[in-house]
Amino acid sequence: MTARRGFSFFDFCCSAALCAVVVFIAADGPVAVVSRHLAPVEEFVAEKLDRQLTIGSVSGTIWPDLALHLGGIALSGKHGEGEPLLVLPSLVVRIDAKEAVRSLGQHIVIEEIVVDGGVLRAERDEFGDVDVLQILKLLPPIPPEVADNGILRRLRVQHGRIEFHDAVAREDGGVSVTVSDVGAVLSDDAGAGRPADLHVSG
Repeated sequence: MTARRGFSFFDFCCSAALCAVVVFIAADGPVAVVSRHLAPVEEFVAEKLDRQLTIGSVSGTIWPDLALHLGGIALSGKHGEGEPLLVLPSLVVRIDAKEAVRSLGQHIVIEEIVVDGGVLRAERDEFGDVDVLQILKLLPPIPPEVADNGILRRLRVQHGRIEFHDAVAREDGGVSVTVSDVGAVLSDDAGAGRPADLHVSG
């Protein structure tokens, strides 16, 4: 006769934590979660980058993945004019549910970010400055404690397009180059704090 294992206090805590995560997503909603953090990001983009950030839609799933689904993301051109620098029609953020439950929501690890489609429009102006590189210089550094914890394990880009316009290559209007069906995978499977692997196709 096999003894039946009792429902331990640990089982109760895990179940309660999982229920808390489910209730949090169902009650508070992914839109409210993103909205609380979106305002300072929009303010930074407007003040430091002189651009506008818009997100068209936000939704969430609990099964089969604990994930946020964002659509219609656009980063405008400088001064909010011209074609957008970046357009992402679909971005999915998959969260490590086990780690979220284990830490009672205190430590969120992003299992994977998937970007499907999208356009990146980069430009080198008449002064030789590339706008994308200038933006990267203005971004705040990642705190060491965050980087060491490895909050992002994998970034996957598929079916993307890169457009590059070089205004200084020629005096008669510059040179434009377009690369379609770009794919890239940036993974940190080796563990936090170690060099990540990057694979690019296109």
